[in-house]
Amino acid sequence: MRCVPLFLLSSLIWAQNPHFTEVTQAAGLNFQHQYVQTKEAFLMMGGIACADVNGDGWLDLYVLGGASGHNALFLNQGDGTFVDGAEAAGVALGGRHDCGPLFFDANGDGWVDLFVGGLDKTPTRFFRNTGAGAFVEETQASGLLTTADTFSAAAADIDRDGDLDLFTSHWGAFSATKLMRNDGSGHFEAADDVSGLGALLAKVYTFTPNFADINGDSWPDLLVSSDFHSSQVLLNQGNGSFKSLTNSVISDENGMGGAVGDFDNDGDLDWFVTSISLPEDPAQVIQASGNRLYRNLGNGQFADVTETAGVRSGYWGWGTSFADFNNDGVLDLVMINGFAGAVGQPFQDDPSRLFLGKGDGTFEEIAQSAGFIERFQGRGLVCFDYDGDGDLDIVTHNNNGPLRLYRNDGSPNHWLGLELQASGKNTKAIGARVSLTANGKTQIREQRAGNNYVSSDPSRLHFGLGQQADPVSIEIQWPSGRRTFHENIAVDQQLRISEPGANCAAGTRWLPHLTRPDGGFVTSLLVMNGAEQTIQGDIQFFSASGQFLGNWGVKLDPGASEVLGPQTVQAFPEAAYCAWIAPPEAQLVGSFAADSSSAMAADFQASAQTTERFRWRVADPTVAFDGIVALNPGPTVVTVDLYRVEADGTRTYLAQLSGNLEKGTKFLSVLDAWAESGTQLEAVGSQPICWLLLRGTRPGSAVPVLFQVPPLIDDSNCP
Repeated sequence: MRCVPLFLLSSLIWAQNPHFTEVTQAAGLNFQHQYVQTKEAFLMMGGIACADVNGDGWLDLYVLGGASGHNALFLNQGDGTFVDGAEAAGVALGGRHDCGPLFFDANGDGWVDLFVGGLDKTPTRFFRNTGAGAFVEETQASGLLTTADTFSAAAADIDRDGDLDLFTSHWGAFSATKLMRNDGSGHFEAADDVSGLGALLAKVYTFTPNFADINGDSWPDLLVSSDFHSSQVLLNQGNGSFKSLTNSVISDENGMGGAVGDFDNDGDLDWFVTSISLPEDPAQVIQASGNRLYRNLGNGQFADVTETAGVRSGYWGWGTSFADFNNDGVLDLVMINGFAGAVGQPFQDDPSRLFLGKGDGTFEEIAQSAGFIERFQGRGLVCFDYDGDGDLDIVTHNNNGPLRLYRNDGSPNHWLGLELQASGKNTKAIGARVSLTANGKTQIREQRAGNNYVSSDPSRLHFGLGQQADPVSIEIQWPSGRRTFHENIAVDQQLRISEPGANCAAGTRWLPHLTRPDGGFVTSLLVMNGAEQTIQGDIQFFSASGQFLGNWGVKLDPGASEVLGPQTVQAFPEAAYCAWIAPPEAQLVGSFAADSSSAMAADFQASAQTTERFRWRVADPTVAFDGIVALNPGPTVVTVDLYRVEADGTRTYLAQLSGNLEKGTKFLSVLDAWAESGTQLEAVGSQPICWLLLRGTRPGSAVPVLFQVPPLIDDSNCP
């Protein structure tokens, strides 16, 4: 999807520059990274990661302390201050050359886990979050243990199997495993060979990985900022492997950090790579032509627009991030810099850089006037709203130097923050793409667990809205493939949106596949347009457990309808339990019959019930049959028994309909064996489950139709 550019924002809006105040001490972040300098690699290390580790809604920081200190877990108190809780949480590592921490939910339990890299034979560490921010080390059990130099990490579901895989960068450790595939439980196995990344990156000095869907096919591709002319564009082929799209356009000479975002608001993801720019009158000459800004052409190919955009000069660049600091709807760029040692003499006191996006594809450097003044050995940085006031603040991590927090003192512009909660094991919705539309203009963001250089922003999304105070609309394409639409969203709030889970969400239709001993039914789906304008959208199909199965595109003129027959509806084995369509003006109606010539509409959602007992009266078995559908939404296995209920209330056991109905599964039983006209039957589950009674006329009768029958016991509706 191509979006409307935001190039026409007025100069008045973008000129409202952000201003930062350094508040490190006041926030309780008095912290120093330190070590005894002995190796070149130590000059490049550091790191900071950001996430809500304890579920209190506030963003916390994990900060590396270096071999002469210890690592800190700064817990956000919600009042503008932080307290170090590393010791109590079990992550206060000390005396190590740690590098590049990353928070991501490895086992799909909803809590972010922690990965920490290391240099100079410092082993990597992996900590599982046991809930509310307490961690236990499971490095060996996770399969993530290595002593190879590990600088940075990024996570994504590269094979779209529902869990997050991990890529790590290693600079000169060429033989180190780079891609680790998750088996769904939080255990990882090497996947360099099967993915092709081992061969593609065999001699590449990898520094900063970022997963991003650069060609719009919903598969996470890989962008790797790499040293010595070797940054890489790697396209995910959708079969577990990658191929290189790297060409002569990717010309950064010393790729260090990386940022991914749609800086020109044209609907695709662009890539910024920090490198080395020579200062005036350098003490020595090295090959260093500066940063690169690669504009996405929409198909995964890039154009170099660095010079036009005005972002080439950044000194010796490291960590970088796209962020909308003045909430004008246009992404800005921040980067931190510096290098020590003999080769770094001209770069000892490099200032930080803040490039303000103007909305026309160009930037203006404003760090000094904005109060973002850093002259340390900057390595990692995080952009996050630590105080919850609606603008993005900056925290920097300096090699052998202090941690620094810069509070953004805001702008008059509006904003919206989003936190996504996905179904399945990818709980933070990594890979989700969100489109926000306001006043006919659209911005996109992609949810990522990526890297700035040895550092990572939180997996939250932030939109600046300029002077737009009216409600906005958003579209979310979830990692599962389903799309949801949300209208009239109020601005100036941090909002959490959850993906529809195992049960059918509002606006969906149940679509059980009906089977009976003498064969199946023909299942069709009638789609009708009740709107006054043409509608175009996707019908999306889900299994009983909520897993996305596929979609079918439809386009209907006003008043038109379309029947999707068995070749479409039954293309998903077991299968389609829920069906959903956008936009809301479209209507879905299920249709079932014993053969293709006798299908008639039956809207069955309204009669679903959640109870332990489900009782009904049998119809005349000579003209009709009764079929009972049962779904177990969990959490334990359920047995289902059938009883006959006499007039005096006495119950007689007839049969067990199911002895092992697992979570997320369903069955249908046609009850011909106990069909006596007027008899009351009762199905009983060992725990409350969803029931649905479908009554169908016998084939050959005058009106062959399937319909629902209200139960005699009506306690509650299915969720």
